[in-house]
Amino acid sequence: TPPYLVLLAARTISMLGMAFSPVALAFGILQLPGANAGTLSVVLAAQTLPMVVFMLVGGVIADRHPRSQVLLAGEWLAALGWSAIGVMLLTGYTPIWALSLAAAAAGIAGSLVYPALNGIIPDLVPPALRAQGNAWLAMGASASRLIGLVAGGAVVTWLGGGWAMLCAGALYAVAGLL
Repeated sequence: TPPYLVLLAARTISMLGMAFSPVALAFGILQLPGANAGTLSVVLAAQTLPMVVFMLVGGVIADRHPRSQVLLAGEWLAALGWSAIGVMLLTGYTPIWALSLAAAAAGIAGSLVYPALNGIIPDLVPPALRAQGNAWLAMGASASRLIGLVAGGAVVTWLGGGWAMLCAGALYAVAGLL
């Protein structure tokens, strides 16, 4: 169905951003003056902990509100979080608390997107086509993970971590638009 095709495109682009962002984040943080593996660990924990803690809350939100709106909010929140980190890296204003806050926003975004995505498939795909629809989503996600890792590394190499983070944010924004 046309709404499913839009979801497929949005999810594939979002997964591209999801694969792109860890590479960009790692290299962007480690290129900061005085940063080390501990600095990166703090920022990654700031992203992961809210995602885990708020996953149940995201499920409740996805059940009580239109799933398309929850997906939109999640994609835009991820775009905001990753883009904020990109801007910080490019401007040189990189206090760990600000990087962690932006990473936490991206983590919360994930806790909104996953439950809403699981719930929207039955809304968009007839039961007879559901297995095929899920397979297409999985294929798009797998291809995006591979391409995103390679592209993330290439952009970090050519342009730097800040620009790579902005690219990740832009991918989430495009997914949100779709």
